[in-house]
Amino acid sequence: MKIAFETATQSDASSLAALVLDVSQQSILPYLESNGKNAYVASIQSDINTVIDGSEYQSFKASINNKLIGFAAMRNTNSLK
Repeated sequence: MKIAFETATQSDASSLAALVLDVSQQSILPYLESNGKNAYVASIQSDINTVIDGSEYQSFKASINNKLIGFAAMRNTNSLK
């Protein structure tokens, strides 16, 4: 089983948003109040679009057999998001 690392593109946006939501449902959303949950979920897609547009971030996806398993974005200042 080999992990493939590739640059994330706009065509990955919906898959990346689904991955972020899935992880968030387990590790972030349980700790937020209702308003916070709604605001967080509503911001996921626009945040993904921001980090994959290439102007401020370098974004990468990880997959195994074309199944998305991870995502990272590094701002031009070299900080991970």
